[in-house]
Amino acid sequence: MKRIVTLAVVIFSIMMLSSCKSPGPLAATNFDGLNGPVLNIGNGLISINNWEVNPYSTVSPSNETLSLNTTNAACIEEGTGSAEIYCNPLAYQKPITLYKAFSPPTNLSNRIVSIWMYAPSDLAALNGTYFLNLYVTVDGGGDKEISSSNQFSSGWTQIKFTVPNSDDYTYISAMRFSLEAIANLTPTPFPGYIYFDEISW
Repeated sequence: MKRIVTLAVVIFSIMMLSSCKSPGPLAATNFDGLNGPVLNIGNGLISINNWEVNPYSTVSPSNETLSLNTTNAACIEEGTGSAEIYCNPLAYQKPITLYKAFSPPTNLSNRIVSIWMYAPSDLAALNGTYFLNLYVTVDGGGDKEISSSNQFSSGWTQIKFTVPNSDDYTYISAMRFSLEAIANLTPTPFPGYIYFDEISW
């Protein structure tokens, strides 16, 4: 009887410890395949599934042009389309961005944000001087930067960003992916096409 009671106490203790652990990042509940629709949003700009180039960019004139790719199959990760961005060019203090606003604000706390990026070989050769970052805009506040431990290589790469488990990320009004130069570096400019697809959060 004593052994049974002791075993029950041990099992109960393990259950209590497990329940006190912080939960891991949550599975994606939203998904954009970037197959369309395409909307004209003015000034010669478009959005794809409500994704657009950063409307708050300070680069003038704009160094990026967004379009929907449906013909270059190698540059579609899944489905029937991908977001094609022409970089003119990607350079120091001239990032390439993909932006989405949320209305109403969305909860990204403790979530994994994932995006597939296609980099041509000449851009992949510059990896280590450029990297893809995620910025989220707190409703009524500023931007918060979220970095990823994995970065792009030649061809398709899935890049994941883990959003902290915090109340700071429960009311997010926008997110943007930013392909940018590493601080204090002035890498070789890259003119050419990159592609994004399969975004989830």
